Amino acid sequence: MSPIGRRLTRWLSVVTWVVAARTASAEFLYSIDLENQQLVKLDVDTGLVSPVGPVGHWMIEVDLVYEGGVLYATNNDFGRRVEIVPINPQTGAALAVAAIRLTDQTLITNGEGLASVNGQLYLSFDPPAAGGDPRASKALGKLSGPYITEYFDYSLLAPEADMDALAFRAADQQLLSIDILPAGGGKVYEVDRLPVPAYRYVGDSQGITDLAFLGGRLFGLSDRLTLYELDPWTGAVLAAKPVMPAATLCGLAAPEPSSLILLALSAGLLARRSN
Repeated sequence: MSPIGRRLTRWLSVVTWVVAARTASAEFLYSIDLENQQLVKLDVDTGLVSPVGPVGHWMIEVDLVYEGGVLYATNNDFGRRVEIVPINPQTGAALAVAAIRLTDQTLITNGEGLASVNGQLYLSFDPPAAGGDPRASKALGKLSGPYITEYFDYSLLAPEADMDALAFRAADQQLLSIDILPAGGGKVYEVDRLPVPAYRYVGDSQGITDLAFLGGRLFGLSDRLTLYELDPWTGAVLAAKPVMPAATLCGLAAPEPSSLILLALSAGLLARRSN
């Protein structure tokens, strides 16, 4: 075999190994363990929690998203301020902390859902001028650094609008939200973004506080101790499992597929070099 042929064969074997490793590896989501103030990995098939490392900044109410090799957390101190906290996914350490504001410097005092839509971060929050319930996240806005650059108040379309958790369904480019009901349970909505905003009821679900897609699978946390797998189109509960060991988890984020493949590729190359 020619040198080019041998190199191509080695490359194909590594690619095959990457695909096999990705398929066989345990699938996990990132979360924040509030009790121990650390980043953790949550195995979605077993509910097992494994620590990554301490955040180093006091986290109160969190949502998470993974974008561009960094975890972004919102840290919500209801009624006071909401922070954006980039986190190193390898160590769990906070890289910076900044209060989220509108471009006119108005401080945001309640923000709950965080999602990445094709690289753009979106935050659901209580718009300062809306009045009413200060814990209702009625608006959805683009988040650029610590600033919300443009937003829409969905209570103008639906007075009941409250986006407690967000997740982006890549299959059809649809943003989902869940509204936790005071009497228990939750309602799932499809949320269309500007320039043509819409807020459509889809179905009933659990009182989910955090949402995340992992591939085509949708997961949610309820009561911070139970992981639910949900129907990715309706939000209906498919399965539930306790978090083990018991931990007070807040926020869910899936690692980017590209990051997983690069990790597997690096491991594969190192393994081949050692042989």
